[in-house]
Amino acid sequence: MTFDRRAYANETLLHLYRELLKPRLIEEKMLILLRQGKVVGCCLPYLN
Repeated sequence: MTFDRRAYANETLLHLYRELLKPRLIEEKMLILLRQGKVVGCCLPYLN
């Protein structure tokens, strides 16, 4: 797979990055809370 960054505007790339980063940060925080026992019965489908 090849990726040509020049085909996309900086604003578009930043938007995609932020939209992908936000759910990942939430999942990481939820995993921490789950391990601390502060969240019960949570499903985190994207974690390995």
